Amino acid sequence: SKLNPWALDVDALRSAVTPTTKVLLLNSPHNPTGKVFSLAELQAIAEIVRENPQLSVISDEVYKYTIYDAQEAGDGAGSPVGHHHFARLPDMWDRTLTISSAGKTFSVTGWQVGWMIGPEKFVAPVQQLLPCVQFCTPTPMQEALSTALSQADA
Repeated sequence: SKLNPWALDVDALRSAVTPTTKVLLLNSPHNPTGKVFSLAELQAIAEIVRENPQLSVISDEVYKYTIYDAQEAGDGAGSPVGHHHFARLPDMWDRTLTISSAGKTFSVTGWQVGWMIGPEKFVAPVQQLLPCVQFCTPTPMQEALSTALSQADA
């Protein structure tokens, strides 16, 4: 719309999902636009996911701590103001792999420390693959990130 050029076109998304669509990649807050999906938009996306039992979601929430002009309160479960975790919506936990990273938020891109949260059916295959494709992140960086995340959530 002219009022909000980044508003989700729910009908366009619904028509783009076919029986062969397997994954919906969700990025909120979005880079590079800065678009933060509203709770209503996320609920509409969740409804489309419910309508398509073959569909899983990868929710990239790397920028959740960098919302500068929040239009809504957070989800009340430790999220920053303006951010809603997609996996917390009804029926979405079992359908969603949430990914994040410390790089941009905490200005430590060289640390290459990230994480994922989700049901075992998504996490276990990634854990099996990681030793083959990733180096080990040093323990001090993991400890520092743990402290930084606690402070960011506060």
